Amino acid sequence: MVVFFSLVLCYLFFSVFFFSSFYSSLVGSLVKGLGVEFSVNLGFHRYGGSLVYILSMFMFIFLLNVFSLFPFVTGGFMYYGIVFMLSISFWVGFLLLGLVHNYKNFVSHLLPVGTPLALSFVISFFEVLSQLIRPFTLCIRLGTNLSAGHIMLMMFSYFSFSGSVVLVLSVYVLLFSLYVLELLVSFLQAYIFTSLLSLYLKETY
Repeated sequence: MVVFFSLVLCYLFFSVFFFSSFYSSLVGSLVKGLGVEFSVNLGFHRYGGSLVYILSMFMFIFLLNVFSLFPFVTGGFMYYGIVFMLSISFWVGFLLLGLVHNYKNFVSHLLPVGTPLALSFVISFFEVLSQLIRPFTLCIRLGTNLSAGHIMLMMFSYFSFSGSVVLVLSVYVLLFSLYVLELLVSFLQAYIFTSLLSLYLKETY
């Protein structure tokens, strides 16, 4: 329920400020750059309201990752079950959208044009397989990369309670460096996840 309302708030936020003075700020410039990047993936002339949806999902994933870096907070994306449910929800939604919205174009991706008849069954098999493993690859990519960094932060944080001043200061410097690195990883993983979503969404048109 918390995840649902967080996503709704992100969607409303971008819907209100998408074409306003919000772009005059640094964050607005970043969002604008991401919007251009995602619109290329979606197709400039046919993304419609999907761009706001993709940007909202990016901000939702990024902020949830950042909040999970706070002390004594366990990130939701450290649990593969949560990440898998998120991934498979998008996969099923895009699959149904493609079948309902443009059935012929969606099915045509399973057999590229010009494929020899002798290879058609093999190519179709691997195309179907690539469709089926998408939620798993999304889950493993996001969950593993974020979990590894969070575990490292937790491990090194135990040394901060040591009695040695030199060791404590060294650990704090290391933790700060890891925290900055995790911020970059959180941004990168949110970008990769939503970029793949935008590419998958484009196939439904």
